[in-house]
Amino acid sequence: YGREEGQKVQFRFDIEELLNSEDIARAQLRAFKVKGSRTKESPYRVSVFHVVGDGELAGSGERRHYLQNPFNSSTAIRLLDSQILESRQAHWVTFDVTKAVQLSQELHLATVSLEVSYTPVNPIEVAASSRGIRFTRSRGRPPSLVVYTEKPYPSPEDDDDRDTRNSVPFDDSTTYDVAATYCQKRELWIDFSSLGWNWIIAPRGFDAFMCTGDCGLPTVVSMKSKITNHAYLQAVMGSKHSSIPEPCCSPTKLKNMTLLYLYGSGYKLKSYEQMVVESCGCE
Repeated sequence: YGREEGQKVQFRFDIEELLNSEDIARAQLRAFKVKGSRTKESPYRVSVFHVVGDGELAGSGERRHYLQNPFNSSTAIRLLDSQILESRQAHWVTFDVTKAVQLSQELHLATVSLEVSYTPVNPIEVAASSRGIRFTRSRGRPPSLVVYTEKPYPSPEDDDDRDTRNSVPFDDSTTYDVAATYCQKRELWIDFSSLGWNWIIAPRGFDAFMCTGDCGLPTVVSMKSKITNHAYLQAVMGSKHSSIPEPCCSPTKLKNMTLLYLYGSGYKLKSYEQMVVESCGCE
């Protein structure tokens, strides 16, 4: 869950299922940053801290990396990641929180607490009405903790049941994602009347569906839909090189639809190809 206080927001994630799992290789905090309230906003430095009880660090070799929390003397904090973001842009943001999850696993802590704070890069230029940096906690785009272990990503060659699209299988022993942000099919209602296409007699509207969602690492490993081998390799390379974009979430199967519409002085019934999405994947 998340709790906002002034220029900081706190997130707590339940990681009890990870305590007895394999060694953690990497962990990420993913949060969706909403658009700012003004057309022009100043950049902010956004920092992520691990918050842990001071007593829980006793005897740990990691204690030297933590400082006493100035707002709560019973806890200690450690800077995990820091980025400069502009509040006027809305997009997903990823922070490296590997050290926090690794330590929580080592100390057998069932929850990991993260604090995200933001400060303006140029305080003088910040407008009084600026809302700063805000992260949504809605059901559609909730913050998530993505963790994957030392076990390597599944290789396409390891799949004995590859279909004609050469898909990479879902392996829930490797990735733990608390939010369903992967590429998937969602509703998209088409209303011909609202488009001004009044020559179409029937149907007056239909659900064409659409494909939307994340196709980058590590999400593609945990997604329920299929991905091509090429998309898998592109996602791997994209995680290492920022110049390489993520694969695209797009339809993998569509079906036809029949329309009745005005044609000259009469009517015409015609079947149009690839009108309705049946399934989605990363390509």
